[in-house]
Amino acid sequence: MNAQNLNIEFPKSFVLGKQNFLKAQEFVPVKIFNDDGYLIENNPGISKEKEFISNNIRDFNSNDVKQIYFEIYWDVNSKDGEDLNIVVMEFISEKELQENLKTVKLFSPVYLVLGKYCIAIDGNNDNLIRTIALFYQEKIGAKYYLPKY
Repeated sequence: MNAQNLNIEFPKSFVLGKQNFLKAQEFVPVKIFNDDGYLIENNPGISKEKEFISNNIRDFNSNDVKQIYFEIYWDVNSKDGEDLNIVVMEFISEKELQENLKTVKLFSPVYLVLGKYCIAIDGNNDNLIRTIALFYQEKIGAKYYLPKY
């Protein structure tokens, strides 16, 4: 199954929205990002800024990433400030994504792929990460990427 067959629209197809499994999650306020030196207007949001992209993706060459869509949450019930990050990378091409995947060595974050898109899900709550991964598998047909050793 590829992204073209599903009429994938970036970022619309990747938006989680207010799912029941996110009831304890709130978006991290934009002010916090801007206090850290990032110039973003929205969370969730889209960025084509190379510095922001390189600081928010792991394992990949940011020059091969056209843009990212992100949703960054924190758990309102957590005293430890547990967080959850979803970053969808749109690569220049499916070929570029496949080349970049060869460099992935870790199982964290969890990566799912579909066409020229890679979804990275990272956080402190393994059950929530699995639930989100299943959501993307069922909604758009994304597939887990398992690193090769």
